[in-house]
Amino acid sequence: MSKKVLINVEDKDIRVAIMENGVLDQLFVEQLEEKTIVGNIYKGRVDSIVPGLQAVFVDIGMERNAFLHFADVSRTYILPGKTGFRPKPTPVPLDDEDDDVLDDEEATAENTNDELEGDDTESTVESPAASIPKPIKRHKPEPPKELKPGDEILVQATKEPMGTKGARITMYISLPGRYLVLLPFSGQTGGGVSRRIEDFSERRRLRNLLRSLKADEGSFIIRTAGLEQEESEIAHDVQKLTKTWARIRRSAAQRNAPALIHDDHDILGRLVRDELTESISEILIDSKHHGALLKQIVAATMPSFKDKVTICDDLDESLFEKYEVETQFQKALRRKVWLRSGGYIIIDETEALIAIDVNTGKFVGKGDQEATIFQTNLEAADAVTRQLRLRDIGGIIVVDFIDMKSRDNQNALVRKFKELLKHDRAKTTVTPLSEYGLLQMTRKRVRQSLAKTVFNQCPYCQGSGRLLSEQQIWKAIKYEVLAMLKAVPGTIKTLRISVHPIMRAYIEEQLLDAAKGLANFTGVALEFLEDKEFHFEHYEILKRD
Repeated sequence: MSKKVLINVEDKDIRVAIMENGVLDQLFVEQLEEKTIVGNIYKGRVDSIVPGLQAVFVDIGMERNAFLHFADVSRTYILPGKTGFRPKPTPVPLDDEDDDVLDDEEATAENTNDELEGDDTESTVESPAASIPKPIKRHKPEPPKELKPGDEILVQATKEPMGTKGARITMYISLPGRYLVLLPFSGQTGGGVSRRIEDFSERRRLRNLLRSLKADEGSFIIRTAGLEQEESEIAHDVQKLTKTWARIRRSAAQRNAPALIHDDHDILGRLVRDELTESISEILIDSKHHGALLKQIVAATMPSFKDKVTICDDLDESLFEKYEVETQFQKALRRKVWLRSGGYIIIDETEALIAIDVNTGKFVGKGDQEATIFQTNLEAADAVTRQLRLRDIGGIIVVDFIDMKSRDNQNALVRKFKELLKHDRAKTTVTPLSEYGLLQMTRKRVRQSLAKTVFNQCPYCQGSGRLLSEQQIWKAIKYEVLAMLKAVPGTIKTLRISVHPIMRAYIEEQLLDAAKGLANFTGVALEFLEDKEFHFEHYEILKRD
């Protein structure tokens, strides 16, 4: 499996494409003037505490206050400015099934799929979720008695502001490195190892290594990238993270809230830290300036990759054009995605959930119907999981697979779907197929989807994708005319009705008899005028003097 990274730098944004055997697998876009805040650490000021919402609203210097859930308030944290306040750490009960722990790949405590696991027999971490103590989800978190409006606290952004909602933040701070993550407020000692590292002997080696690399405060988690790494590499990461945390503590003590204390890299830094693996054969970038920055980051973080970086600033066309990323990118964001067999999937992204429908389309197969449907569903499962990664879709997702009668085929489809999801860095949960062939799942939403990043809402239909039909607009005009005449009977002789040009043409071609009938019924002359500046659904009725 050969992967290539293509980085296209434009005037307003940077786009990173990860290609797998020539096929677009992942795409990241970051606006140069509006960088992501996920992973950033802020010194914020408590604005209000709302027990009804189980929320603390914190001013972190953005347009809207950030949202801090009661469950994300660290009870062991010393608040800046309260030198005498040091609550005694108390064991926090954990939900054995709570996988919402450290985000190994997204580098925040809230957003994880690189599930973590401590040493069941030797490590001081008692359970996979014990790396970050959090209340049991089924228990209602109590209001944080330690906090009050005006207090200054250190928090980390875990979700971007979306729509009318402010950023989501947590006090369970995590600092990701290349091979480790430092949890300074975990309330535990020891550490853990990513569940994705499955080899028993390697897990034991890494756990033994953790014992000799204890943090001054908190604990470490070994990321998937730490697999088979030498002790010196891990130790270097420990030293780097420890120094970063010390710098953050100093900066937090010196600055007043609200303030950005730690910027979790731009897209190039995150790319090197989170995405570069041995499967990457080449990294191409079409900007001399950003290419030099990238080489510096690679040299400091992954020296073995420095020869893989090539600056291509002398091309007649962009990298995305040369490697056909633009074409694949445009196809990827269409509502209908075709499968190689002739089937297709429909992806509808709504405010509440993502609905994905699977159809056989042109694929008729060569065997029985059940085999054809099963084959289409398997192909669709691969396309759906790839589209989830590529579009960075999050939230509740419902996939309507084609109904299958065979229980064995249903189970095989779900197993295949879960296997494909192992390539996804975002945290996912999947339920079995329902009796209606629906597969329900969730995917961790950290930032806006790719579609919302590259598309603006249509100003004409306000994002609905629909306009009123001419018949509905005519009915609205007719009933408004009747209401006006009823309000002042016998006083109006002529009404001038201005409409969009398409609507006026429709009235002349399709509704002329209906318009004449309305005029005869009311005894009022109706004049229809067109206004090119009008919205299609807009009309205006005025009395003519």
